[in-house]
Amino acid sequence: MFPPVTNVDSPLTPAETGAPYRAPDVLPRGLFEQVVRKMPQLLLLTDHELVIHFASDSLSDVVGVDPAALHGMSLARAIHPDHWDNVVRAVGQLQDGATAVEVDCLVRYGDGAYHSVNVQARTIEHHEQHWILISGRDVTVERANATALERKISLERIIESVQRRFIHVVSAEIDDALHWALREVGLFLNASRSYLLSFDFEAWSETMTHEWCAPGVTPDSERYEEMSLEFTPLLSDRSAAGELIAIADVAALDGMWVVDRDFLLADGIVSLLEFPIVIGGRCVGSLGFDWVGERATWTTDDLVALGMFALSFAQLLARKRSAAELQRTIEQLRMGFEESPVPIAVLSPTGVIERVNEELSRLVGLPPSVLEGVDAGTIIADHDRERTVAWGTEWMAQQAHSGDRTDGNGHRCELRTGHGRRVFGEIFPRSVRDASGRITNYVVRVDDVTSVQVAEAALDASQTRFAALVNNLPIPVVRFDLDGNPLFANPAAKALLPRRADGSYAVGEEYLGSLNETWREVIRTGQIQTASFEVATPEGTRFLMSRFVPEEGEDGEIRSLLLVSVDLTERRRHEAELTYRASHDALTGLPNREAFMSHLSDALASMDVDGSTVAVLFLDLDRFKVVNDSLGHRAGDELLRVVSGRLREALHADDLLARMGGDEFTVLLSGCRDIDDARCMAERLQFALKEPMTVAHRRLAISCSVGIAVAPHPNATPAEMLQWADAAMYRAKESGQNRVSVFDETLAEEVRGRLELDQRLRAAIDRREFEVHYQPEVNLITGEILGAEALLRWRSPDGLVSAASFVGLAEENGMIIPLGSWVMEEACRRAALWPVTPTGRELIVRVNLSARQLDDDGLIDRVHGVLERSGLTPSRLCLEITETALMADAEASRTTLEALDALGISLAVDDFGTGYSSLSYLKQFPVDVLKIDQSFVNGLPGEGEDLAIVSTIIRLAESLGMEVTAEGIEAAEQAALLAELGCSRGQGYYFARPMPVERLEELITRGATNPR
Repeated sequence: MFPPVTNVDSPLTPAETGAPYRAPDVLPRGLFEQVVRKMPQLLLLTDHELVIHFASDSLSDVVGVDPAALHGMSLARAIHPDHWDNVVRAVGQLQDGATAVEVDCLVRYGDGAYHSVNVQARTIEHHEQHWILISGRDVTVERANATALERKISLERIIESVQRRFIHVVSAEIDDALHWALREVGLFLNASRSYLLSFDFEAWSETMTHEWCAPGVTPDSERYEEMSLEFTPLLSDRSAAGELIAIADVAALDGMWVVDRDFLLADGIVSLLEFPIVIGGRCVGSLGFDWVGERATWTTDDLVALGMFALSFAQLLARKRSAAELQRTIEQLRMGFEESPVPIAVLSPTGVIERVNEELSRLVGLPPSVLEGVDAGTIIADHDRERTVAWGTEWMAQQAHSGDRTDGNGHRCELRTGHGRRVFGEIFPRSVRDASGRITNYVVRVDDVTSVQVAEAALDASQTRFAALVNNLPIPVVRFDLDGNPLFANPAAKALLPRRADGSYAVGEEYLGSLNETWREVIRTGQIQTASFEVATPEGTRFLMSRFVPEEGEDGEIRSLLLVSVDLTERRRHEAELTYRASHDALTGLPNREAFMSHLSDALASMDVDGSTVAVLFLDLDRFKVVNDSLGHRAGDELLRVVSGRLREALHADDLLARMGGDEFTVLLSGCRDIDDARCMAERLQFALKEPMTVAHRRLAISCSVGIAVAPHPNATPAEMLQWADAAMYRAKESGQNRVSVFDETLAEEVRGRLELDQRLRAAIDRREFEVHYQPEVNLITGEILGAEALLRWRSPDGLVSAASFVGLAEENGMIIPLGSWVMEEACRRAALWPVTPTGRELIVRVNLSARQLDDDGLIDRVHGVLERSGLTPSRLCLEITETALMADAEASRTTLEALDALGISLAVDDFGTGYSSLSYLKQFPVDVLKIDQSFVNGLPGEGEDLAIVSTIIRLAESLGMEVTAEGIEAAEQAALLAELGCSRGQGYYFARPMPVERLEELITRGATNPR
């Protein structure tokens, strides 16, 4: 029995007697031998020729060999022949003086199988003879697990890179991305072929849309074009059900699989993987991998990762479908203009023709290249030009003054043509305005009235000629007496204008008053008048534009009226559709941003009249991006339609709901009395979304954050109201989801403050109030200056301002581009003049690069120009980019960094450890320096977590061949510990604060800083 444990808190001390401990002269006989034999490790003792003289008992339990059977046997009999030379070389190192060696090799066990064993050996000298003690540890499972883990990580990295490219790929490059992804994963899996199948379950066929083949493998895409699924009935049933298909050995299939097996084997396929591609809850295809010749092996981890890979394919294919649908819509709109049966021209505000459709080009016999880009007056015949231009100038002046949006009255003139025929056109202009009411274009419809003009001329000649001519016209022509009784109607009129029982034409009641007024005006003035009306026909209601022409007798008195009509039904329908699409959101059918701003402008203008209050609600859905990312954009679109329906039902009839874009909606409250009314409606809208919605066969709970802005006075602009409500919404989001926030003086002050800072910042640039300060970087061991970081400062009238207070705003408004360029120019110019340090070192100048600058297309040329103008050696310039800016678009960042690296400058990752770098990307970036963020340095030396992070970053930099610099050093203990951990460079207030360049140059001449 072991003695009991007492006084566990007391230190270890000799026996109570106080006498020093002495080892016994003689231990029990054979005790050491028994201990060695019972060791759980594999232990062997050999002579210098590697003949075994002793083996521990563990050989029997672990290896399955009697230890006694090994005595006198050469160690070579237990080692795999391919590994024996490695063992001999390791033992040779012992003979050359090494105290211990280690080697991995394959060892044959008692069952004849070889296992991976980690072998350690050292020499023992006994009775003037050298022995070799060998211990071994079975690492077979450990190696297998490491290999599996390494494979899993490699596959996940490939899938990560594929997903990242899929996220950023543009529509035109989707097919290239799909082919690239199939090749990457196919190579990793050592597959013979990887492909995408598209299913048509109604036709029971499949088509291979994308394929990658390993070298020497015959492509199958031509064979799989609308191939019947009857060839693989069971595979097809599984695919239709959206199931994963994993067949490791095709030849082993039997029973119901016989037809599928024979088809696959005939194609040389021995292993098969197919993952369903599901879009909108329906399997539309599969992602497949074939193996020809050698069977494949895979793990459960492989299948799980590849399942996620198939989901990425589904999302990208859904994007491709959406892009195709959008392109079709754009094409329909374009065709609506190009294929319109009515001649149309689009004019600039100054009357220059910007675009014409084919019908107008055909009418005048001149190609668009001749018509577009010239003044509209040039297409009028010479004798009619002055009169028409005067009419058009007067009409445009009226439009600018009145703000009218309706069609202008028609104007008839002869057109200049390229085919030699005379053409007369009736011109109907319409102004196009933006949300502020400013005219952006004129749309001009040109009706071909050549036949009408000819008809009118013929009527003046004789009744006979009139009847013969008019009867053959394709447009309705009717003659009336002064009492309105029809005297004549050509066949086109009889076909189009049905009669009532009393003989009158079936004109819509709402138009009779207008027609009668026009009728009386023609009789009163004797002038031609134009009117519009509707008629009911068996084919439906038709809309006509008609001209009343007075006909005089020999005495000059009006005897009859001629009605000449043009059927504008299709044109009006087409125009109405274009007008609706221009003012409504295509997805939800709600008014769009332009329509909302127009209604808001009208509401603000009426505040003086009715004394009401105008309130705007800005809604943003919470967690909407999660739905898009997890269920796809089709589900996101369906959710937006459901949400818009619920919001519309919750509003009053006079309230206006609009979609701003994405998941943002706005509401214009009608008859709002005060802020309480607006808040009540906001809560009502939130309650309308409380009940979960069924989207893509899933129950989803959605909420929204609401910002409220109430107009303080009628002079508030629509843009201000929307900006205020938007600011309030963002405050609601920051406070937590499903919140309501009202724009108040605090937010107003913040908005005004940002606006004021924006104006001050712009003025500061013009007044050149900026300067560059420098913070030295030093050797943590010697204190020698190694370089300096250039830091932007603002010498405002109120004092020196650090960049932290205004760089964020400069990033937003784009001023960071000229500011950053100026800092780089100034820093390089001064650095080129710096003296060499007393040790002969050329100093590095470090310049920060913002995320906006990194995205600037002109960055590379700008850096190259700065180096040339300043004369600074490229190796003395280091650009610092934050980790977050780099990873915002890792692929684009890598391209930019490689171009900068090619200039010969060095690159540093600033604030390292605070972002979300992927190490697989970090090792691909041409980065030279990692800068440890001061948030980790602050915790040194006491904080264990910070110490672990800093140590890890230093080791990581060493393994990647990068330098490492620590920021924010404020104490001698921090500098000493960093140096001890292997970080030899740093900067911080302990050495020097940022300073003007003159002070820095004094320190350079001295060669070192004075730590406080």
